[in-house]
Amino acid sequence: MRSGLKAALLSERLEGKEPSEVVKLDPELSELDSLATMLAAVSSFEPLPSSEARERMKDRVMEAQRRVMEGERKREREPARRISVSEPQRLSYATLAVAAVIAAILVVSSVLFTAPGKVAVPPTLGLAEEEAWVFATGMVEVREPGGEWSGEDTPLVVAEGSALRTPPDVRAEIAFGGENLARLDYGSEADILAVNEQGISVRMQAGDGYFRAEKGIPMRVFGGGLEVETAGTVFDLDLGAEDTELLALQNDVQAGVFRGQDEPVRLAQGKMLDLPEQLGEGGLAAQVSDIPPERLQDEWLLWNRTIDGSRGLDTGVMAGVEAQAAQAPGIAQLEAQAPEDNGDNGEDGQNGDAVKPAISLQGAVQQGGVALAWDVKDGTASEFVILRATGREPAFPQDELARVGGGTRGYTDREAKAGMSYTYRVACPHGDGMIYSNAVVVAIPQVKPTITLSGRAVDGGKGMPVIDLDWHVEGELQPDFYALVRAEMNQPPVFPPSGSMLEWRRYPPGPDFYVRDEDLYMGYTYNYRVFAIKGGSIILESNMVSIYVDTTVIMQPPR
Repeated sequence: MRSGLKAALLSERLEGKEPSEVVKLDPELSELDSLATMLAAVSSFEPLPSSEARERMKDRVMEAQRRVMEGERKREREPARRISVSEPQRLSYATLAVAAVIAAILVVSSVLFTAPGKVAVPPTLGLAEEEAWVFATGMVEVREPGGEWSGEDTPLVVAEGSALRTPPDVRAEIAFGGENLARLDYGSEADILAVNEQGISVRMQAGDGYFRAEKGIPMRVFGGGLEVETAGTVFDLDLGAEDTELLALQNDVQAGVFRGQDEPVRLAQGKMLDLPEQLGEGGLAAQVSDIPPERLQDEWLLWNRTIDGSRGLDTGVMAGVEAQAAQAPGIAQLEAQAPEDNGDNGEDGQNGDAVKPAISLQGAVQQGGVALAWDVKDGTASEFVILRATGREPAFPQDELARVGGGTRGYTDREAKAGMSYTYRVACPHGDGMIYSNAVVVAIPQVKPTITLSGRAVDGGKGMPVIDLDWHVEGELQPDFYALVRAEMNQPPVFPPSGSMLEWRRYPPGPDFYVRDEDLYMGYTYNYRVFAIKGGSIILESNMVSIYVDTTVIMQPPR
């Protein structure tokens, strides 16, 4: 009877009502009562979720309830597990707590991620090992381990070994538990390599990633020729610019440079590392400098600061940045309610006609494609159409490349080929026709294909060494697969492998690949080389890397 009253009290609290009966609560339920009161307050300020979101929320809460009931029945079938008379009651409260917290999370996430035109500000969750939650401002693409890419609604749970890709008009957060998270900008891609008690590993394949690592939890991020190893820091890794950029936004960040530099680089808070594409022999060196003030005004960084600030998290060097008027609309536009479609595709002018928008387009070659960015003056647009042609100005509809939402101001053409020259324009519907931007011609230089292999021995946990290997592919290669071959002692790796040699295969697109070798013996030297294979033949091979394994490779996690 008393349990029923307590459950009813929590239900009334979640609905924002005053309790109909005063009930003395145990400490566990007192905390839940406070949580319910807080959620009721949050719900009163947020827009109601859509009907579809309500159905999803209902289904998930029912599923949580079903799992709780199955657990209760299982315990009833196993009386030997009961230690004392009071334990079943304590377990019942615990399961009620779990169910209430799950329901609370679903309520908040449904409100925040389905309210039209609102910024998706996902909560950071405590999660089980080898899993992560994904939240986004729209549909994302997910590739489960060994599977194919598929479009998915969020929130959802992904397993260790999955990959995530954001469309050009969607941003996402990957919540690993605690304050550990990664956020992906428009048109970005990342592989979730590891989420376990040894730490978190992520590989950035394209775009821009913002990372927050909690103290005591090692986080390693690969991408663009860098390996970032840290804990208790906030940093941004941008592969979208012409050069790879690493920004230390809070506390120190340590980065290993795979190309042309042996010693790791330690960045103090407020510093940035610029890694040119032509790095190493005959090229440029990695540059360390202060983060320019205008870089901190970047809309992507301000967007992340807004989210972290709303959660009460330390924002490091971003804490003292005042958003300029030019950048403020970028965040405000994400938070504002989407404009209603009144049929005029714009605002009303003084004469009652739609205001004609003016589109200004810029384009540049970056790692992974051609980056386009545009500004809109006057009027609004329901959507933008990206146009591309060769040798002439593109026109709608014959040269349509892609479509993005009216709130988007950037797109990356990842299908652009080296050695080609393209002409781009952006258009938007207006009345019975289309409004066009200026034309931008972007020439993509021909790059001689290269494969650069790097590796090092690290502590794999429990005092056992492992070797992490990373290779980066430059230029158009298009092999059937890449073969990483390992030989021992004085043997050079060959393909196909012979004798006791080991082989790992990775498949395009790349351009960055990763393998962890755990089958090691102390006192051995291991030699590695990558071979690009097409039609059974070697079309290109990397440099050889030799690594000696002994007890000196057992390292302490970063502090």
